[in-house]
Amino acid sequence: MIAERAVNAQPIPWQERNQTALVGEFAALRRRLDGEAVADFAHPTRDDKAVTNGAPGGSPTAMDALAAIFELSAFERELLLLLAGIEMDSALAARVAELAGGKLSGVTFSLAMSTLGNPHWSALAATSPLRRWRLISLEAGHGLTTAPLHIEERVLHYLAGTNRIDARLEDVVFRKAPPEWMDDDHFKLGNEIQRRLEADEAAAGIVHLCGDDELGQEGVASLVAHRSGRQLYVLRHEDTPAAGAELEQFLHLWMRERQLLPAMLLLQWGNESPSTAAKQLAERVPGTLMIASREPLRLHRAVECHQVDKPAPAAQLRLWQDALGPAAERTDGVLGEIAQQFRLSAETIVAIAGSVEAENAEPLRTRLWSACQVHSRPRLEVLAERIVPSAKWDDLVLPEAQTLVLRQLAAQSRNRMTVYETWGFAANGRRGLGLSALFSGPSGTGKTLAAEVLAAELHLDLYRIDLSAVVSKYIGETEKNLKQVFDAAEAGGCLLLFDEADALFGKRAG
Repeated sequence: MIAERAVNAQPIPWQERNQTALVGEFAALRRRLDGEAVADFAHPTRDDKAVTNGAPGGSPTAMDALAAIFELSAFERELLLLLAGIEMDSALAARVAELAGGKLSGVTFSLAMSTLGNPHWSALAATSPLRRWRLISLEAGHGLTTAPLHIEERVLHYLAGTNRIDARLEDVVFRKAPPEWMDDDHFKLGNEIQRRLEADEAAAGIVHLCGDDELGQEGVASLVAHRSGRQLYVLRHEDTPAAGAELEQFLHLWMRERQLLPAMLLLQWGNESPSTAAKQLAERVPGTLMIASREPLRLHRAVECHQVDKPAPAAQLRLWQDALGPAAERTDGVLGEIAQQFRLSAETIVAIAGSVEAENAEPLRTRLWSACQVHSRPRLEVLAERIVPSAKWDDLVLPEAQTLVLRQLAAQSRNRMTVYETWGFAANGRRGLGLSALFSGPSGTGKTLAAEVLAAELHLDLYRIDLSAVVSKYIGETEKNLKQVFDAAEAGGCLLLFDEADALFGKRAG
């Protein structure tokens, strides 16, 4: 009796199948060039689902996937294969050299027309897929039919099974993976946008995410891209190509990359006013485009705007508790104060929670507060001076009434989470929830010292605003500088001191 053992056949890896298919197609091309009768290559119909998550996978080879993506004719497909073959197959390169008179300087269109099946002149037209999508290039200084043709290096790597963004874009854009943690409202918004785009792909336009949460905007955009089967790439405003040749090259490269990867683009403008080049890019990027900025924008294209701000204190508190897990119980109730005092994105909260857990020298509440304070420290080097507060209550000599008011200010700041969130006062609007106090009196009565005491009591950085840097004789500059100060301070963790404030906030004359 012979015992038979079942053997489970292991699937052949895609890379191996792709390589085998390429070798077979190169061999068929050599036979065609030798004059043998070879059946024409099949021309697959387009199927966007054939390429998923930026890599050819499943059944189609890279050549089949590329032909489907760019809707190549049988002749265009075979020509592209021939150009790849002379780079990857030495025997095929030698045969082409023989046909070219013993010297291989590249495949010419006349050679392709005379040797490949189903030739047509439109394959080399400027609007043809091969040239429109920059799959091939023609050497300059030759006629159309005698110019050596070359496959683009990016396309060659794709056919070999490596699907990586063009090297010329690597230093300009960066890939943003879907965040592991998101604010609930941001998660719902991302899903809603993706469902709308999926239901009406033909209405693709600009999805604008405005608000003060840059990381949250990128998270929403990456969720939309991921749910759409695409990768998200982000272009910062400062990295926008200059108008002219640089911008044209970026557009041509991106048009190809969004198909090959496939990918979606997010223009991250932040607080910047979009430059002329940035606006030109936004108007011309094909398909769905995501834009993130602080303020609303106006373009000639249809714009669908969604507000994406940093999570409210109650939502931040939940994120802190989830990110810290059981360690949240060891924070001595400081999470409520942190959630109210600092305005952080979900991604930042998770990053801080992960970093402080690795340290054990100080109490967790102290490490959390310090980490939030450092992260939120505003960039006000030009407009303000940071003062490290060291004064204590005992250093302040004031009448009892004034001292009581200062202590009430400190208590009100610490208990804002309870009043605004737990008691629900913030439900009527989030404007005016900060604390403002006017200290008046002659010089030397302790106004600046009182600000230092409050900052030390609340463990906040103190910034003294330099009025000479803020006030400008030019129209609109003073307002712009003030906006920069308040926008930077919104992240929390600091107390602003406008010394001699009547120079800025005094009553108008007349």
